Amino acid sequence: MVTCKVGQIRRRGYTRADGTYVKAVCVKDTGLPGKTPARRRVLPKPIKGALGQYGYTNIKRTPATVRRQALTKAVKDAGYATIMQRVNLVATYNKNSQPEVHRRMKSDITWMRRHLGPVYSAAAEKTRNRSRSRSRKPAVAAIKQPKGTRSRSVTSRKQAIPAGSKVVAGKVRKLYKMPGSKTKFYRYKGTDGKLKKRYITGRSEPR
Repeated sequence: MVTCKVGQIRRRGYTRADGTYVKAVCVKDTGLPGKTPARRRVLPKPIKGALGQYGYTNIKRTPATVRRQALTKAVKDAGYATIMQRVNLVATYNKNSQPEVHRRMKSDITWMRRHLGPVYSAAAEKTRNRSRSRSRKPAVAAIKQPKGTRSRSVTSRKQAIPAGSKVVAGKVRKLYKMPGSKTKFYRYKGTDGKLKKRYITGRSEPR
């Protein structure tokens, strides 16, 4: 049994993949004193090389500009939420063992929220998709009558029909048409309270 000095903990022996056995030795005790109990080991293990493949390594010696360029590259490739989770996980692991690394990584996380979040987060993508769908939706234009056109009268109700309108089922309906289309329709409120449209050619939406 290996006896360790104050400030050290015992690393148990293990067998490598090639079959070589590495005996138990004493190593420096980093972080909080002693080994973390199993009941407190709740964090998942970081994926080796998940951030290093983009150049986000050696946090102590790498300048902030280089680290953040690497983070931007990683976010574009793997997604904002994924990279944010990975950086936060590694920062948490280094909270007690390497406080300087933890402080720098937390600074990078704050920078990501301010500069990458508004562009690459899921909420930002949802907002962009909503604006794109609105821009693709064609505008509905009201039918314009040439100047000087007289409005017709309805003998049953003795009222004038406004220009660009038509009497349907005893009601005066304002007509609309889509740009580039000759088909005319009017709008009405359905039984569910929603605004619907009905084509005067007979084609209509379900109630």
